[in-house]
Amino acid sequence: MRLHRISTLLLVPLLGVAFSNADEKETAAITEQHRVELIRTFNSDLVYIRTQFPMGKVGLTIKDGKISPNGEKLQELLALWGPSVKPGDRAMITKFDIRGDRFHFEINGGPVKKTKWYQHIQVGMNGGMASPGGPQNDPINNPRGS
Repeated sequence: MRLHRISTLLLVPLLGVAFSNADEKETAAITEQHRVELIRTFNSDLVYIRTQFPMGKVGLTIKDGKISPNGEKLQELLALWGPSVKPGDRAMITKFDIRGDRFHFEINGGPVKKTKWYQHIQVGMNGGMASPGGPQNDPINNPRGS
C-alpha cells in the first residue's frame, strides 16, 4: 500500500509536466509503458470526493481546472438524476480508460450495471419461479456510480 502511495505521488508531478505543454500544437503521444503505469495507478483506487457527482452517463468534465457542468446546470442534473456521491464521501475508481486526449474515470461501478446472460433466465417448477442470478433488486443491480 505504501508503494502504491509513493508511485501515485511520483506520477502526479509527471502528469503535470506532461500536460503543461498543452499550448503547443504537437505533443508527444503517451508511450505504452506510461499508459500501463497510469492504469495500474488509478484502477481500483479509493478517493475522497470534493464536489457532488450527478448520476447518469453525462458525468463531470474538468478542463483547465474548471468543472463543467457547474452552477445551475449541475444543480439541474442533481435534481433530475440525484447525486451519485456527495462531498467528503469515499469512492472507488472502478474503471479507468485513456480515450484519445482525455482520461475517463468511472466511480462506484459506473452509471450502468452490466448483467450476465444467466441473470435474465428464470427457472420454474411446480408453479414457482426462481432466478439463478439472484434477486433483481439487490445493490449489485442498483447502479449508484457516475
